[in-house]
Amino acid sequence: MKLLSSKALKWLRYLKNKYVIATLVFIIWAGFVDEYSIYRLIKVNRQLAEIDAQIMHYSMQTEELKRRIVSLDTTENLVRFAREQYLMSKDNEDVFLIKEED
Repeated sequence: MKLLSSKALKWLRYLKNKYVIATLVFIIWAGFVDEYSIYRLIKVNRQLAEIDAQIMHYSMQTEELKRRIVSLDTTENLVRFAREQYLMSKDNEDVFLIKEED
């Protein structure tokens, strides 16, 4: 009974080659161990994509807030906004909150 088949012996012969060993060591080093490894590169690219999405989100929010600021240019609009958002009231005035049930 043979311990190793002919295919296993063929692979073992290739693994004894110093160039194959050096190439495998280089691939493992470049892929996982090195400071600029492929694994870390993929991780940084994912973080970059998330940050780009956040930039887009916050830039859209900024544009919306700029439009709201422009709409508050008159005193009437500013007073209406303060009453609706911050529940402010004039002197001798009561504010009642009515919550709608879903």
